[in-house]
Amino acid sequence: MWDRRWLERALPVRVQLMFEDLPVGTELPGMGNEATVTGVLTSLIQREDLHPAVHLTQTAARASAMVAPRPLVGMTGSLVQVSMSRGGVPKRAVTEAGVSWRGLVGDLQRDRKHHGHAWQALCLWSAEVLRLLRVEGHPIAFGSAGENLTLRGLDWKRVRTGLRLEIGEVQCEVTAPATPCHHNGRWFSDGDFRRIDHDVNPGNSRWYAAVLRPGQVRLGDTVRVLPPGPVRPSDDRP
Repeated sequence: MWDRRWLERALPVRVQLMFEDLPVGTELPGMGNEATVTGVLTSLIQREDLHPAVHLTQTAARASAMVAPRPLVGMTGSLVQVSMSRGGVPKRAVTEAGVSWRGLVGDLQRDRKHHGHAWQALCLWSAEVLRLLRVEGHPIAFGSAGENLTLRGLDWKRVRTGLRLEIGEVQCEVTAPATPCHHNGRWFSDGDFRRIDHDVNPGNSRWYAAVLRPGQVRLGDTVRVLPPGPVRPSDDRP
């Protein structure tokens, strides 16, 4: 599922980003400081224990969310588009949708090997980032890159793993940035879909989220940033 060369580049960058929010010298409970976490991560990747390496990174990110300053807590935004498809991109706008543990009810993924897991239940993106891309001349629109929920009003550069959101009736927890693929190349004037790769341009990527409380989402719903909750296991929900 994961390419070792990509993980060697991506995961240490994510560890660096999560510690940027913490005072210098901060140690994560039971995990140590940035150098310790990076050292363990490097060792796992070298041994090609790739799943534990990804799990360690996600666990560290959730732990850092618990001890980091909380500038986003209490911030509100709005849901400006709900998007789904029968598989592939673009996803088309609907006015409302039910959300289960697995995501929008009726939304399908063409590639079930790399998509559709419970930690990828929802794909979130920023209306402000999309607007910036259009200003740059890229022919992209809401839903083009496969996001389910397009949000307005949040400081997207501050989004991290472990951030919890309430969107209408639904509560979810951000799990990992969504890695773009060649299917997204058509939305960029130069074909370079890495423009929205978190590990190349932090603050511009789509983010996956796991569902904490199912419910209904509707166009115009208020989006609220919730306080961090306890660290959860990253295993799939039923």
